[in-house]
Amino acid sequence: VTNNEGICNRHPMIQKSILKTFQEERKGLRCDQVTDEDLLEVEDLDVVYDDYKFFGIHKHGPMIGQFKDPSRLTTVRYEDLKGLKNLTNLGFQFTNLSSLPREVFKDLKKLKTLDVSHNLFTKFEKDMLWDLPSLEHFESDTSEYFTAGSIPEEFFRYNRNMVAIDLDECQLTTLPESVFQGLSRLKTIDLGKNQIKSLPVNIFAGLPV
Repeated sequence: VTNNEGICNRHPMIQKSILKTFQEERKGLRCDQVTDEDLLEVEDLDVVYDDYKFFGIHKHGPMIGQFKDPSRLTTVRYEDLKGLKNLTNLGFQFTNLSSLPREVFKDLKKLKTLDVSHNLFTKFEKDMLWDLPSLEHFESDTSEYFTAGSIPEEFFRYNRNMVAIDLDECQLTTLPESVFQGLSRLKTIDLGKNQIKSLPVNIFAGLPV
């Protein structure tokens, strides 16, 4: 099943990433040739700005001047990820994202890993991850634009399968006491290189030892 546009109406960075997953077996595949059945074959999608080195950026250093290119991804629509129902790993690194609306994940019920590192987030909306029931690993490290100082208390409310959370270098100063409540499978929490001086006494209560 296909339509006249295939995936041509999606953001160019997302188009490129989808087409890249087929490059070995179907070299020369065009965006208008991608079918709904093709989208069901995509399990891993890395939407990464490949030219970060051009701006003098490296993955573990300061992000100076990296967001000047107007072709960078600034927002994601439901249509950009529509039909990727078997996607298990999704990454948005070194883009211009400052938000991810809950509705963009509507079709991603099988998603296990989400990486939004190196972006322009200043805060996370409380319901951003609520439609990702299979999510096991959330990563948002080196977010130096993150000025909220914390994440919403309800942020992981519906992610009961969460195993690992990486919030390294997110400028955090504190976390709500019940932010990890109910995450009985959670094994790893990385809060390194933040500005946290103290945490609520019972924040880790009920988590696996």
